[in-house]
Amino acid sequence: MFKARTILFFSVLVATLTPHESKAATDWVCSQLHEAAFLDEPDEVREALAHGIDINCKDVLGQTALVTAVNGASIDSFEVLIKAGARVNVQTEFGQSLLQHTQKKFRAVDQHRGLEQYRDLFQTMIARLQLAGANP
Repeated sequence: MFKARTILFFSVLVATLTPHESKAATDWVCSQLHEAAFLDEPDEVREALAHGIDINCKDVLGQTALVTAVNGASIDSFEVLIKAGARVNVQTEFGQSLLQHTQKKFRAVDQHRGLEQYRDLFQTMIARLQLAGANP
């Protein structure tokens, strides 16, 4: 809740800043969305989106919060972002489609014992991306 109030404050503040200051504040707010997505904090993701944060804002690597959720194996945040309309046809920092990137993560954990929960998680993400219209 504290994080969401801080995000709201910065969202309101952005309107009063110079373009350079506004960009820095917007980048900070976007980083909070990415942090919540990576750490699988779906309530924080919902609150950030409710306060008008761009669901497809990009981090310093040029990735969206949906890519960040995949990287964090954060299924709950991933689901929130998908349901809220995050773009599924985006590329990772390495030029892969998000679907390819998720499939690569699935293959990596599928080869190791003890990582079954991640295998199932990435398999679910792949299915959700396909249902949402992700291109290979």
